[in-house]
Amino acid sequence: MPRRLRAWIAIGLCVWLAACAAPSGVTGRWRETDKPATLEFRADGAFRAVDHQGMAVEGLYTLEPGGRVRFTIPRAGEPPEVIPGILRVEGNRLTLVFPDSGETGTYRRVP
Repeated sequence: MPRRLRAWIAIGLCVWLAACAAPSGVTGRWRETDKPATLEFRADGAFRAVDHQGMAVEGLYTLEPGGRVRFTIPRAGEPPEVIPGILRVEGNRLTLVFPDSGETGTYRRVP
């Protein structure tokens, strides 16, 4: 394989891997605008959500093309729960929609 072709393949692979990583725009802590609920996205793909009653859930998130997100929540002795959503970040505002339930949340970044 020519050296130049290998270089282009390596560059393409790096770009693809970077696109699969969590964008810096979603990582961090967010607070729901009309409730005390919080949502935290870590750069390693972990998340923690605390609802307005203080109930917490943790797991992993995967960002997919088209603004889709998939939350995977482990459950003891059972298969993990997988919850699909649509996530959009615009500056310090995050909108999260769960098509299956019709729920929508709007969050602001917590400094």
